[in-house]
Amino acid sequence: MFGMRHHAHVVPQSLVAQMLRCLTTRVRAWLQAMQFWRKAERVVQYKQQVVSNARKKEVMDKHLDFLVGQTQRYSTLLAQRLAGEPWSLPFRLVGGP
Repeated sequence: MFGMRHHAHVVPQSLVAQMLRCLTTRVRAWLQAMQFWRKAERVVQYKQQVVSNARKKEVMDKHLDFLVGQTQRYSTLLAQRLAGEPWSLPFRLVGGP
């Protein structure tokens, strides 16, 4: 009787092999899914970075335009000052020429 109970817990080798194949298949599928989602996340991050860089470029271009315009204005004022012409500002500075 003892021998009968002992053999009842023995799993057939074919069942073990089938379970291992199933486990291997599940692990491979899980790895492929993880790889897919990592790639998808990289694509999303790249697209967000492109949008962010475009916004930064637009802001920097506006700031550069402002600085160039201001520099041109000051250069014109300086050239007029050096040429002895009156300033063409909409107002006169107190104590200025």
